[in-house]
Amino acid sequence: NTCNRIIRRSRNFAIQLLNSWGADVTAICASDAVEMTHNAGANTVLDYQSPEFKQDLKELNGFDVIFDNVGGEYPDLTIDLLKKWKNAKFITVVSPLLKNADDRGLVFGTMMSSIQASFDTIMSLKDGRSFRWAYFVPNGCALKSIAKLVDNNQVNPAIEKIYKFEELPEAYEKVLKGHARGKTVIDYMAVDEKPSNKNMQQSV
Repeated sequence: NTCNRIIRRSRNFAIQLLNSWGADVTAICASDAVEMTHNAGANTVLDYQSPEFKQDLKELNGFDVIFDNVGGEYPDLTIDLLKKWKNAKFITVVSPLLKNADDRGLVFGTMMSSIQASFDTIMSLKDGRSFRWAYFVPNGCALKSIAKLVDNNQVNPAIEKIYKFEELPEAYEKVLKGHARGKTVIDYMAVDEKPSNKNMQQSV
C-alpha cells in the first residue's frame, strides 16, 4: 500500500520513485534547488533557508513516513511530525553504528548501538509510531523494477556532471562538498588517448 504523505530531504531520484508509487511527497531543500525539486515531482517543497521553515513544517505535520538521509541536520524534523496511532514510521539511513564501533570498538560499539536503537524504538511506540534504522541491502528484483520505471520514463535520473576516469580525484572532492544537484558520474570509457611509442617513433 502506498503512503499518503512522505517527507524527506530533496533527492531527485527518490522523489520520482515515490511519485511512481502514488505517494504525496513533501521535500526539503535549499533555496537554489526549490524549482528543480518541484520539477522532480514533489507535491510540497520546503526551503530550509527560509525564515518561515519551522512554522511551515509544523503546519504540515501528520506524515505517514519521515525519511531522514542527513542525520539530524534539521532538528525540527522529528518523530512528533508523524501521525499518531497510524503505524507511521520515522526512517533514518544515518545511524550511529559505524561511529560507535570506531569510538568504542566493535563489541561495545555494537552493544551501544543496539541499546540506542531499542530505546528509540520503545519511545516511539507510545504514540503508535515506529523509529527505524535503515541499511543498504543489494536487491536484484528492486533494480529490475527501477529499470522498468526508467524505461517507461517514470523515473529520469538527473546527472549534474560527467567526469573522465582520470578526473576521479576532482569528482571525489566535488561529492565531499555536498549540495549536489544531480548524480556525479564517472565515465570509464572516456580516457584521453595518448600516442603510443610506435606512433611517436614514426612521427620522428
